[in-house]
Amino acid sequence: GSIGLNYSNKFGKDTKLTASYFYNRQESENNSASDRTTYFSDSLAQYTRSSSDRRSTNHNHRVTFRLEHAFDSANSIVLTPRFGFQRNRSSSTGLSSVTDDHGLELTGSRNENSALRDGLDFSNSLLFRHRFARKGRTFSANLSTSIADQHSENQLLAENRFLSDTLSDVLLDQRADGNNTTQRHALELNYTEPVGKKGQLQFKVEPTVQLSDAEKLTQDLDAAGEATLNTRLSNMADNTIRTLRGGVGYRVKADRITFNAGVDGLATDMHSEQ
Repeated sequence: GSIGLNYSNKFGKDTKLTASYFYNRQESENNSASDRTTYFSDSLAQYTRSSSDRRSTNHNHRVTFRLEHAFDSANSIVLTPRFGFQRNRSSSTGLSSVTDDHGLELTGSRNENSALRDGLDFSNSLLFRHRFARKGRTFSANLSTSIADQHSENQLLAENRFLSDTLSDVLLDQRADGNNTTQRHALELNYTEPVGKKGQLQFKVEPTVQLSDAEKLTQDLDAAGEATLNTRLSNMADNTIRTLRGGVGYRVKADRITFNAGVDGLATDMHSEQ
């Protein structure tokens, strides 16, 4: 199921606003069962029975805006924020067993898994444009940012039985929490300068910084409920990437032919801790 709303309006002759909201919800369910017989000879066989039940529900919200405003004939701004939220809840149960011709259980298992995931994201762009009195001379600045945050909670409960000399049980009870946050901030500056009657120089510089923080911690619980960190299934990482991009170009237009030439440069600095 889904629903969407749109809004548009002008305030005077210099301001225009558009907005939208969208929501959808999805549910799914999957059930399966199987019986399988494996014949090793005319008189020897094994019987495998398994079943699974999976369910999930997903919610998604999205809100967008776009605001355009002209201060005068030479200066204007465009603001475009966006918000999003997602939530997913899922669960699954699986059963299986293997028996011989006499009904003796050789192996068996039961698995229960549940997960909850939330995601929040935000992005925004603020564009400022200026036209100088001289034709072809312009300046623009675009400040953009984006933030995404995700959180997850997982629970796994498993019971496995094996027959050697006697039937033994192996129990597994795990909890895993995860957090992942990513940020990106950038500023793009553009300047154009006319050269002659048909030529134009273009200058651009764009510094950017991106930060990410990821963490997943898995705990093993014993029969008494005491938790121990599982280092093999846990990790933490922090990353920082800084870039500086710049360039200059030349553009000339003669009749129906347009010629462009330019050169760009990029410097990157990366730092990571795990």
